Amino acid sequence: MIKYYVTHPGRAHNDDFLALCFCLGHSKQQPDQKEHPPIYRRNPTAEELNDPDVWVIDIGGIYDDNLHNYDHHQLPKGDTTCSITLILKKFGLYRPDQQPWIKSFEILDTQGPCKLAEYYEMSVENLHATRSPITRAILNLFECKKEIHHQDLIYTTMETIGERSIHHIQLDGPTSTMRWG
Repeated sequence: MIKYYVTHPGRAHNDDFLALCFCLGHSKQQPDQKEHPPIYRRNPTAEELNDPDVWVIDIGGIYDDNLHNYDHHQLPKGDTTCSITLILKKFGLYRPDQQPWIKSFEILDTQGPCKLAEYYEMSVENLHATRSPITRAILNLFECKKEIHHQDLIYTTMETIGERSIHHIQLDGPTSTMRWG
């Protein structure tokens, strides 16, 4: 059973936010998970890194699936694994060929917007023009909190994003993309 989640403080990124959305969506589907685990945006303690009931996402310098530590920052340069990659693999949902958005998030998080623009053969300016104000607004709501509990609007939003995303990944075939309808 999950006690709570810990992720980094400060600026929120797509990878830590969406990884936590998948965690919340998956957790809600588990019959043995009675509580809604809160999220703490701070550095983890050594005790938390060694407690498998505390899931540490995108921070801590450790990737250890048995201890539920999902940081990717210590991986070799050039590796495009990010926290979304680790969480989707954990849940058996990592299907970048079926879900092309995954590769975009991996490149953006691990190599930055210039490499993502290069991947899509477009200018960085054009890439930035595709950024949604919805995404930034939601990330701002997330990053301004130090603790996020089930009663918070951002928590229920994240849970819904996670549930819907899991549902779509499980249903989508080899050539489909995520649809929200």
